[in-house]
Amino acid sequence: MKVQRVYISCGGTGGHFYPGLSIARELKNRSCEVELLLSGVNSAAQSRQAAFCGIRAVVLPRMPSPGKNPLRLLLFLLGLAGGFIRTFGLFLFRRPEYIIIMGSFASAPGRWRQGSFSFPSTFTTATPVSAKPTGF
Repeated sequence: MKVQRVYISCGGTGGHFYPGLSIARELKNRSCEVELLLSGVNSAAQSRQAAFCGIRAVVLPRMPSPGKNPLRLLLFLLGLAGGFIRTFGLFLFRRPEYIIIMGSFASAPGRWRQGSFSFPSTFTTATPVSAKPTGF
């Protein structure tokens, strides 16, 4: 079975974005419809880089690291809620056949929405924790 539509949740730092963009370019070369889900302080610039490569990018609300500051925690939770709403709409009307989640909490909306829609996914992280592939 050939996968036709893939989302790659790779926002945050370049350490998650560039590998996600590389995967997106390869999938596009194999005639797959692919979109990036981006969130973070660099998402506007990353979206432009993706567009330059011919890859569609969806910018999700920013989720600043909460730390111990109550205001930052509130901003994080608001961004997280906005990301859930946006990914729900995306997945409802442009349901992916597969999602690749590239680490960091900026990828949380895509990861948690994947579970509520029950389509195959691969989760990988840049930390020493081992990746958890689940098909493809």
